[in-house]
Amino acid sequence: MNFILWHMLEGEVDVTASGPPVKAGKGSWMVLVPGLGRRTQSFSPKSRIISIHFAVEVGSAKWEGPSVAVLKGNPELEAAAEVLEQFTYKKHADGIPPGGPILSISSFEEQIEVREKIWAFWRILAPQIATAGIRLRAPDLTHPLMAKSMTLIESWPMAANWNRRKVSQAVGVSASQLDRIWRDTCGQTPFQFWSQRRLLYACSQLQSMERGVKEIAHELGFVHLSQFSNWFRRHQHTSPRTYRYTFSG
Repeated sequence: MNFILWHMLEGEVDVTASGPPVKAGKGSWMVLVPGLGRRTQSFSPKSRIISIHFAVEVGSAKWEGPSVAVLKGNPELEAAAEVLEQFTYKKHADGIPPGGPILSISSFEEQIEVREKIWAFWRILAPQIATAGIRLRAPDLTHPLMAKSMTLIESWPMAANWNRRKVSQAVGVSASQLDRIWRDTCGQTPFQFWSQRRLLYACSQLQSMERGVKEIAHELGFVHLSQFSNWFRRHQHTSPRTYRYTFSG
C-alpha cells in the first residue's frame, strides 16, 4: 500500500476524504493512507512541501483508522526525513533520471544502509500515527480455520478465478461461516484478502519499472488491459500508469 506524508514547509493544504475536511499548516505533517478511501486536496498559493511516499507491504494485516491525519512538527522526524532526502540527492546528484526508480540500489550493503535510514524514520513516525488513530491490524491466526484458509488463499494462483465455495469446502465450513470467522478475526472476508493480495502484487510490480503494465495485467488474469485498469483504479483511486510514475522521476 502506498503510504504518503507531506511536510508543509510553506502555506496550507485542505484535504477531504471520508470524514470532515482536514487542514495542515506550515511546519505540520499530513499523513495520507490512500487505500482507506478517496480524497481531494487543495493547496494554498505558493505552498511548498516535502512529499515522502512509502510502498508498505502489509501482507495479511490491514490499516485501520482515518485516511487523513495531521501531525505536529517534530524536530526528530524532520531530521530523519532530511537524512532520507540527502541520501536521495547523493544517489542522483545530476537529478532523478526520467522513468527510473527514486532509490536505485546497487549493492547489498547499500540496501542495508537504505533500510536503516527508513526504519529510523518509521521508528519516530509509528507512535505518532498510532496516536492519530492509524494502526495496522494483524489477523488472529490462532483460529485453526483462519490459518488453514489463509494458507490456501496465499497459494492460490494469481491468475485463477476466485472460488468462494471451493475455499470454504477445503476447510470444512460453509462460505458464510468462513466469512464470519474472517470478519471477526481480521475485519475482512476471504475474498477481500484475496483481492488485497493481488493488489499488493500489482503495486510491487508497477513500482519495479521492469515489466510492462499489459504483462502485469495478464499475469493477474485480466484478458484486457482496460479491465485491469478499471480494477486497479477502483482500489487505488488512480490508474496503473499514474501509480507507476509516482515512483519514478
